[in-house]
Amino acid sequence: WIIYLQGGGFCRDDDDCADRSTTDLGSSQGWDGAIPGASVLDPDPSINPLFAQAHRVYIPYCDGWFYTGNKDDPVVVKGKTIYYRGKRNLVAILDTLDLLGLRGVENLMLSGCSAGGLASYIQGDYVGSRYPGARKYGVAPLSGFFPIHASQAGDYEFIAQLLTSAAMHNATGGFDGNRCYEAAQRGEISDPYLCGMSNYSYAYMEANFFIINSALDAYSLLNIYNGE
Repeated sequence: WIIYLQGGGFCRDDDDCADRSTTDLGSSQGWDGAIPGASVLDPDPSINPLFAQAHRVYIPYCDGWFYTGNKDDPVVVKGKTIYYRGKRNLVAILDTLDLLGLRGVENLMLSGCSAGGLASYIQGDYVGSRYPGARKYGVAPLSGFFPIHASQAGDYEFIAQLLTSAAMHNATGGFDGNRCYEAAQRGEISDPYLCGMSNYSYAYMEANFFIINSALDAYSLLNIYNGE
C-alpha cells in the first residue's frame, strides 16, 4: 500500500482559514470524482515499476495545518463555520481504508509532498503504530523538510506564524503517536508545538525513512529566508 498526503501550505489565522475553506484545500465540494496518479501513484509500471501494482491512495489535504489540527469547537468567521480537525480527517480516512483491506497490510509506505511531506514527519509514527503487523513500513516525505532558520532580515517571523497557527489549530491535540511530543511531555523540548517542525519530529521518529528533499527548496527560500 502507498498512502500519499497532498500538500498545500497552511492557513495562518481564522480569516485566512475561512478563505481557504472556499478552495479545494479546505472543502471537498469542488473535488473531481477521480484523480490521475503521478510519481509513486502512477499506474504505469514503465514509469513507476516499484509501486504501480500497489494499492495507491491519494489523500486530499482539506485541512489548514498538516493533517494535525484537532479543535473540538468550530469557529465562526464572517458567518461561516470553520472546523480545525485535520487529524480527525486523517483518522477517519484510515479507518475507512482499514475496512477495505489496509488493516491487514504487509508492506506500507507513507509519503506526501510539501505540506504533505511535513505531515509525513508529524504523523509518520502514528500511522505506523496502527499497523504493528506490517512486515515493512516506511516514510518517504517529498520536499517536507522546512528548517527553523532566520530570514535574511534576521528574524523568525515565518516560523513564529507557523507556531502561532499550530496553537490556533490545537495541533498538540493531533500529536498523539508523535515521539517528539512524548519527549516534550517529559520536559525534553521546551515548546511542544516545535514538534510540528520536521527537524524536531525527525529527531525522535522510530519509522524507517527515505527523505527526498532538494538542497535549495523554493518554498523555504521564499517564505523562510525572504520572509514572504
